[in-house]
Amino acid sequence: SERVAIAQAGISRADGATALVRSERLPQLFGSASYDRTLKSEFEGLFDTGTTNPGTDPGGDVDFSKLPFGQANVYRLGLSFTQVLYSGGRIKAQEAQAAIRRDSAGLNLTAAQAQNTLDVAQAYYDAALTDWLVSIAEATYAQADRSLQVTSQQRVAGRLSEFELLRARVARDSLQPNVVRARNGREVAYLRLKQLLDLPLDQPLTLDAGLDGPALSPPPRFAG
Repeated sequence: SERVAIAQAGISRADGATALVRSERLPQLFGSASYDRTLKSEFEGLFDTGTTNPGTDPGGDVDFSKLPFGQANVYRLGLSFTQVLYSGGRIKAQEAQAAIRRDSAGLNLTAAQAQNTLDVAQAYYDAALTDWLVSIAEATYAQADRSLQVTSQQRVAGRLSEFELLRARVARDSLQPNVVRARNGREVAYLRLKQLLDLPLDQPLTLDAGLDGPALSPPPRFAG
């Protein structure tokens, strides 16, 4: 049932939210790493050995490999540690809310399962009832047909009038729509049951409902 699957997903979501809230009481450790490749530095040429004024001291070369800036390759590593010591009751309140959401999700799952069981049971007994209704309609039509045959024989023998034969035929033909209606209702009920049970629509079904018993036995969960 899609309804049950959605309710189960709700429980998983509530469990995840509960774990997320509880994680705030635990130490938090964060790490980061990055790499930069400098194609051209702004410090390049700052301390060139050449000079435009002859006779002046250029000051010598500067080795950027020993400086913290101006490097061609820069690696950065970061690590931080946090621990909540006091939250003013915020985490406790969030845990209470998460527990309530978890209980609500559990109730939704129970309700979805119960509704699904009720729908299937109702569809099953509706289909079984339509079997009986078809049997009753067909038996009534067969009885009216036999009555018409008897009336027709008596008419041939001259014991009944043409009006009696016509009335018997009308009585039989008027039952034909009831048979068609009962069969259509049975077809719809069976399709509904197959849909709930996720069965192929062309698969034949035979129900063993036992509606002709004096009393139906209670379901196992209510037998006590």
